[in-house]
Amino acid sequence: MSANDHPSREAALYHPWQVGSPADGWQVTITAGHATLPDGLTHLSSRAFLECKSLASVTCPSSLVSIGDRAFDGCTSLASIQLPDGLTSVGRHAFDGCSSLASIELPAGLALVGAYAFRYCASLASLSLPPALCCVEVGAFYCCSSLSSVTLPASLVSIGTAAFDGCSSLASLPLPAGLASIGTLLSAGCFGLPPLLFTPRTTGHRQPLLPLLLLPHLRRLPRQPRLHRRRRCSCHSSLSPPL
Repeated sequence: MSANDHPSREAALYHPWQVGSPADGWQVTITAGHATLPDGLTHLSSRAFLECKSLASVTCPSSLVSIGDRAFDGCTSLASIQLPDGLTSVGRHAFDGCSSLASIELPAGLALVGAYAFRYCASLASLSLPPALCCVEVGAFYCCSSLSSVTLPASLVSIGTAAFDGCSSLASLPLPAGLASIGTLLSAGCFGLPPLLFTPRTTGHRQPLLPLLLLPHLRRLPRQPRLHRRRRCSCHSSLSPPL
């Protein structure tokens, strides 16, 4: 039995963790909170280190191309991981709840960041999204309460529902000129500045944005998503719904 299937995952800390497909036989043992992924590994399997609360740092091989869904979900002690230049995709919930992760450098070739990938990363302070990224998925940075600086690439065309909702330290978010659609949305975080009004053309899902909008604040919009509240967000919004 691998640590991934163990009834007490932390008790199985020194057992091998399955990090690739069973056919590949990739396994890793965590030592003193550190995991070194094996050279030649191209895909980190889904749930590879799910809820491994003692995992503090990870070394990734240059061969790594993708990180599976929930690979580091719930790794509350994870503070350091260096992603390789060849990484192209990060799965859904991949770093969900990694509350000790204060910074992460996303490689330039990263083209996919899955839904809720960095949700509840409460220590994440700044973020520069890579030029290969065209879409910020639903809830990708939901309730990253320390996030105060975000740089969006010129290539970005879509931002999903609640992507930055609950980012209570984020006071501004300049949008790239090529942005074509937003969800129902980046809405109700705890942005501190007075909102600029949206026009009806800018509020609907997959609707075009007015080209000159550079919003210092994003206000609450209707039809908020029913996000799973496994971890409670401590922020509170004082904004009222749009007229």
